[in-house]
Amino acid sequence: MDAPQTRDAILDAVAKAAQVDPKTLSDSTPLGAGGLGLDSIGMLDLVLELEEVTGLQLRSEDLGSDALATLGGLIQYMRSL
Repeated sequence: MDAPQTRDAILDAVAKAAQVDPKTLSDSTPLGAGGLGLDSIGMLDLVLELEEVTGLQLRSEDLGSDALATLGGLIQYMRSL
């Protein structure tokens, strides 16, 4: 999966998890409080969806990191895998 495909897959998964239009999302959109409001269950659902659509495995030790606080951070993290 190339970079644009990965970005699109991530945007679609985040939009689905947060039940929003992907066009409303930007790299600075917070995934949790103050943004999309994804709680721990919502983040778990998102992680499972991302792993399924991208084929990448997210490391459990990274799931609580600040790098995953925003959509842009999540995209950068996923590209680094």
